[in-house]
Amino acid sequence: MYLKDHQHRSHDHIKNVSGRLNYLASWMADRGLVHVQDIRPDVLQRFQRHLLAERQVSGRTANHYIDAVHNFFGYAAFKRGVVSGTNPAATGRQAYLDKVPHGEHRPPV
Repeated sequence: MYLKDHQHRSHDHIKNVSGRLNYLASWMADRGLVHVQDIRPDVLQRFQRHLLAERQVSGRTANHYIDAVHNFFGYAAFKRGVVSGTNPAATGRQAYLDKVPHGEHRPPV
């Protein structure tokens, strides 16, 4: 899955988001979850636990994985006309986190 939203995004950013979504997709496929509807809060919590415990990533990196999912859904909602505006990522959790003072934030588990 390669995101085609190239407006105002660097090539590295697009590559990182695509890689994170692809990793989530392969992690879900290993568990028999293959549909977009399978991305539920409990699945994302299990995915975060996997990232923190098994892959031993930082809380910030785990948040980036979940932000990729939120931004993907924000983009999909934007493209379908469900939300208005010009920035699909503004509908996701990253828009909120951008307003929070910087620092390490543990993801909700």
